[in-house]
Amino acid sequence: MAGNRSKILLEPDRTLLDQHLLVTKEDDVIDELLLRPAREEDSKPWKIIKPSPGFCVKLRKADGEKVFINVCKTDELPAPDEITDSELMKILSSDEPSSYRVPMSIGEERSDTDKSGNPCAVFDIVVNTTFYRKVESNPLFRQFLLTCVLEALEDKYDLILEKEEFIVLKNLKSKGGMTEHRVQVRNKPLVQVLPSGLDVKAMVKSTQQGAESEKKPLITEIKTTHLNASKLTKPIYPKEPSYVLSLVNSEESGQQIIEAAFFLRDISMAKEIELDVGEDRILLQTDKNKYFLDIFLPHLIDQERVTANFSVADKVLSVKIPVAG
Repeated sequence: MAGNRSKILLEPDRTLLDQHLLVTKEDDVIDELLLRPAREEDSKPWKIIKPSPGFCVKLRKADGEKVFINVCKTDELPAPDEITDSELMKILSSDEPSSYRVPMSIGEERSDTDKSGNPCAVFDIVVNTTFYRKVESNPLFRQFLLTCVLEALEDKYDLILEKEEFIVLKNLKSKGGMTEHRVQVRNKPLVQVLPSGLDVKAMVKSTQQGAESEKKPLITEIKTTHLNASKLTKPIYPKEPSYVLSLVNSEESGQQIIEAAFFLRDISMAKEIELDVGEDRILLQTDKNKYFLDIFLPHLIDQERVTANFSVADKVLSVKIPVAG
């Protein structure tokens, strides 16, 4: 493995993190993430809206059935509070609870067929048009939304989705056309989507040794296997950093890329970081034994094309890892 390893030289980069992240929430508040679906009858005023198409995501259920998710837009839903990339990063990496909230409407599951004539399931997700523009152009907010949506679909409709490998379809804005949504009319914007007491620290996958959490992770983008400790010359007291791995399709080349974000709050400069990548392995160490991480990935890596940068402001190491083949 060592002979195939490439060392990545890091340069400081103060630009904001442009990575896919994950979020989480408690099961008993999932319904607060959504505007009431069209099928729910209640006494509150309501109206019918027909959203405009946006982009389409494809993945599968655990039983192999294809699922298409139409992410749609409308001015009829309120927009969430405006925050920057840096502010979202601080929310995701903070130990303090957050009140950041995103209104959305999730439609009923409906049946359709794929281009081969096989049955598939289709869902429509509707968000505010202004927020959609940010989601469409900003990978950080796009992944924030999609991971919320995937977990919400699983919880609301009792599904098991293969969330590790979803694809944003480049040439398809929607599958099966747009359907109407029945939403409540409220006296004030519905921005109370996540309760202020929700611990968004769980929005990132924590792999710190000994860490225990009662929060259910919203999504684990890529399953990893830790190397057997007996095979390592592992430092005695370092911490394992929190990190996020996401498998995406490059819009330019169509190649699959693993986008990784490592949260290194105790690191000030890129020169403190040593990152090695093997054909299917990531090894991260830092000066003074502050952090240590050694994991295997379920994909072979195109080592020559791996790139990395460290955001001094956000204390995040961002790595783009093309999948071989």
